[in-house]
Amino acid sequence: MESSAPSGRFEQDADIAKIFSELGERDRALLWLAYVEGESHEEMASSLGVGRRSVKVMLFRARRRLRELLIARGVLVKS
Repeated sequence: MESSAPSGRFEQDADIAKIFSELGERDRALLWLAYVEGESHEEMASSLGVGRRSVKVMLFRARRRLRELLIARGVLVKS
């Protein structure tokens, strides 16, 4: 049975997973809770033991660091 995924998709997903693993533990947790679990800032703050306002700042920085890594590895083109 053939996969319906486009050729190279698995390799790209593996590259992104590797890049994601290069982030710090807190950055990974923030991004996971926000975009995979869909938690609100309040829920993330409670999960991580920080203030809600801190979550906003830390999430912004985590997204920026992930973007920089993706650009550096050629997965994302800088716009």
